[in-house]
Amino acid sequence: MAHVTAKSNLHQPRPYLSPPILNRKIGAIQRGPDKRLYVAREDNPALGVIQFPDSLGKASRYVDEGVKLGGRRSKLGLPTFVVGASLNKE
Repeated sequence: MAHVTAKSNLHQPRPYLSPPILNRKIGAIQRGPDKRLYVAREDNPALGVIQFPDSLGKASRYVDEGVKLGGRRSKLGLPTFVVGASLNKE
């Protein structure tokens, strides 16, 4: 992570963010049942995914087009669900 000092260039991009996410509005961020974070971005054909949200910087492994939406486009929200609810009910 970049630290700001008197000699720092404030306009220098952070290296672990891919350029496409910087140009879109970020909407909802939600933890999925697989513990990954899913990121809705306005008018995008995929959701971003933070694969290891407990890690810092590059170790978090952000994937800009982590889940393709099958021809649909994301807005700023994600569907709601109860955290901890199981899809495999017996």
